[in-house]
Amino acid sequence: MSEAALWFTRVTLRRDAPDIAPLIGRLFPDDESELLNATHQLLWTLMPESMQKEGKPERPDKAEKDKTAFLWRKADRDNSWYMLGPGPREDSSFLSVETKPYELSPEVGDMLAFDLTVNATVNRMVDPSKGRNGRQRCDVVMDALKAHERVVGHTRDRAEQRMLVAKPALSGWLKAQGERNGFSPIATDVVSYRTVALERQGAGRGRKGHAGVSTFGISHLRGLLTVTDPAAFVTGVERGFGRAKAFGCGLMLLRRVE
Repeated sequence: MSEAALWFTRVTLRRDAPDIAPLIGRLFPDDESELLNATHQLLWTLMPESMQKEGKPERPDKAEKDKTAFLWRKADRDNSWYMLGPGPREDSSFLSVETKPYELSPEVGDMLAFDLTVNATVNRMVDPSKGRNGRQRCDVVMDALKAHERVVGHTRDRAEQRMLVAKPALSGWLKAQGERNGFSPIATDVVSYRTVALERQGAGRGRKGHAGVSTFGISHLRGLLTVTDPAAFVTGVERGFGRAKAFGCGLMLLRRVE
């Protein structure tokens, strides 16, 4: 199997494998950030031997930003995931692997249905006194919510207000992504939005005595798009969208609309 080409893969955990039972607790911890980390580590075992020789990947939160050997996301089926990356190993004792070469050959004007789980961020100046170092990546939805609250104030149902601002904020973010990556969104539906707490290893303790914790948002978007620049679009899809790609974000699933 070629390691140079991109392959699209569906991976399913073999829960009936004789040696899997003792590992279930480690593979499916209750903490969501640990669950995403465990899944990343599990799927890494399918990387080609040449990559395996380089050693295990670091924890996703400690890895260099936005660098990952493959894109992945949870599939609709329980205990299954989709992957886009090098041709996977197929000799896993715990994982069933269905794979095929990834073929994306769009033309200008093609209409595609998309499904995207993404960590969408915006670059904001949070401390002008620090110059360029004062800029920070902010979650698009939380950034929009804070701007909304500066105008109307806080409300009791913050989750409801958050979803109210989520659609225009994420639609605007996706439109900007399309301008850089060869597509134009026609319609965007925000299926869900949630935040995941991530403990920063080695971070100092806060005033309340807790280890440093950051959060990142995960948005699930569906909709329609048209292709405006096929080459740029293919490059964007293969690279993935947004950040937190090692945590299962950035892989855009596509389906042609007849």
